[in-house]
Amino acid sequence: MDIPPLNVILDDKISVDFTMNLNQIIHVSLNYDATTNPDNLFFAGAILYNNTVVSTMSFEYSFIRFKVWNYYSAFDPSDTSF
Repeated sequence: MDIPPLNVILDDKISVDFTMNLNQIIHVSLNYDATTNPDNLFFAGAILYNNTVVSTMSFEYSFIRFKVWNYYSAFDPSDTSF
């Protein structure tokens, strides 16, 4: 099975240099070309903290909403990077 290219679209508010509220709802859309049926695909994601995978998630839809706090909560309060 050929896996088509994936286009990930995040909220406009999310960026690499962005400090976020851990209770903030993050919206992610996954888009494939029009010829691919997303029902035949399995989606997965990871949360990285200090360049380490600290949580993984799987989902069955091409749109997901989540809060980081629901997947990982052992943050160092003195480290404000995420």
